[in-house]
Amino acid sequence: MSSVHKGSRLAHRYKCIRKLGEGAFASVYEVQDTACKDRDVRYAVKIEKRKDVGPSVKQEHKVLQRLKEACPHMCHAIKCGSHVDGRFFIVMHLLGMNLVEARKASPGGRMPPGLTRSIALCVLDALQAVHSAGYIHRDIKPANITQVPLNSEHASPGNWVLVDFGLARKYLDAQGAMLPPRPESKDNFRGSTTYASVHAHTGQDLGRRDDLLSWLYVVAELLEGTLPWRGASHAADEEVGHTPRNKTSAAADGGAGPGSGSSGAGYREAVLTIKQQCMANPALLVPTCPFPGPIACITQYLSQLEFAVEPDYDYLRKCISQLPDNWGTVSAASFAQQHQQKAAQKSAYQPQQQQQQQQGLMHQATYQQQVQYSLHQQQQQQHCQ
Repeated sequence: MSSVHKGSRLAHRYKCIRKLGEGAFASVYEVQDTACKDRDVRYAVKIEKRKDVGPSVKQEHKVLQRLKEACPHMCHAIKCGSHVDGRFFIVMHLLGMNLVEARKASPGGRMPPGLTRSIALCVLDALQAVHSAGYIHRDIKPANITQVPLNSEHASPGNWVLVDFGLARKYLDAQGAMLPPRPESKDNFRGSTTYASVHAHTGQDLGRRDDLLSWLYVVAELLEGTLPWRGASHAADEEVGHTPRNKTSAAADGGAGPGSGSSGAGYREAVLTIKQQCMANPALLVPTCPFPGPIACITQYLSQLEFAVEPDYDYLRKCISQLPDNWGTVSAASFAQQHQQKAAQKSAYQPQQQQQQQQGLMHQATYQQQVQYSLHQQQQQQHCQ
């Protein structure tokens, strides 16, 4: 098998500049198109690690082609081909940073609420388009949400788009009727433990609601800076369907941390327990956010959504649009204090119902105090004016 490395060429045309990321079955490289003699044109290339082994890059290319017209908020395939050793590859637009990298560059891993709102709406638009075209993504997570550079030839410069459709599948048949859900099985688990829905954890077949639950977890993490179940175990996140990446991709192949190995099953059980608690009490999902209302409304709606019911995307837009542009009157010092308290709060998550209810009441009281304080400050400002 011919190796791909810096300076080598794919299909005698695309010069390899650097590796961007890799998974179990494919690697992603930044390449230069040597056919463009008058300018430096860069792309991302996703190529099979071994020919026709595992989830096929060729199959992903078919999905991308079918979604090309229907979904502008995604990374589109430009060309495809085969390397000299027969491995299939896809040429795509070279994108910018993903949400993993963006969060690392943001204090405390938090995004400003206005930016969070903008990102959330972009991804929601993408998911509605993907779902309308008859597909579910099944691997929504920060590494698979990437920003389009302003100077890009992509149709959506500056926006955030979906990448990595390696786990995507159809949920509608050729006549547009919904395919029956697969029998419940632990083998049905797909995606990332951190962002998988509660239904994925219990082995249920995945549908539109599951993409949206993963989207909700991403949004909550942007606002809060973390997720409650990240402290459930010292084990790192485990992906099913992908091998952990050594690097975070800035193009089309999402990334994850080191695999959890033998502790993966126990970790998923611990994560599921906390996710179920958060579904019952959404306040636990964003315990220090001063405006939990949108997250609570979305959580309550999605927790009641049945597998076959079409989601109300407009309602979700209305909820997420309630996020303000900035943190408002809550001071940076207040947020720092809340951030320090999170470590202590993590150890308080217990399966006992009584303790869960007590925690929920405490968080709700905190939110009420924060909202009352914010309103009081606004009234004082208006009075002064």
